[in-house]
Amino acid sequence: MELWKGRIDFTGVIQSPLIGFMKLIDFADTDHAGYKWDWKIDEQTAFGYIGQVIAWMRLTWLQEPHGGFDGVGYWASKVLLWDALPENLPAENAIGFYGEDLLRVFAMKLDPNERDAEYKKAEDVVWKMLAQSVLQKITHGKGLTHSLHCGTLLDMPENEGKDAEPGTFGELLRYGSVHFEQMREMEYIVAPVVEAEVIIRKGVLEP
Repeated sequence: MELWKGRIDFTGVIQSPLIGFMKLIDFADTDHAGYKWDWKIDEQTAFGYIGQVIAWMRLTWLQEPHGGFDGVGYWASKVLLWDALPENLPAENAIGFYGEDLLRVFAMKLDPNERDAEYKKAEDVVWKMLAQSVLQKITHGKGLTHSLHCGTLLDMPENEGKDAEPGTFGELLRYGSVHFEQMREMEYIVAPVVEAEVIIRKGVLEP
């Protein structure tokens, strides 16, 4: 809430002194983590767009003095974590970050006799989404990347309904997400250690 005071969109959020540490982070860090969008904006604009994530980072790096809130300790012992890339963006993790590729998966017709590479890829991706992930986030990313995200493509009149046409993998995904139950053990990860040099020893809203 503090980051958004006086704003109606994310522009300039990153300039807040509360999250000044973001000036040390660039796209190389997100690429290394596996999030490989084809950005057409600079790092600071992109990180402002995900300001809620940045606010969370500050909290996990925070240790208020005099026995106040210990975000570092809370992060290490009280937050249940999973790997967001395969769990929340399983399609992108498997086929990349181009929206047209995901739309092509949704629109592909189910055919038990089909065995070409594109069909097998679509089949693999959809079953990964149904059996091995928490959700599939459909992003819009308007104006952020050179390519169009799947959400933006689906908003176009010519693509209406392509994500769930009868007899497609999109229809299977819709049906399976409601009627199938996963039989796996959820995999959780240990919270990454907050390095001593980045710990913020200030009050929650102290610049």
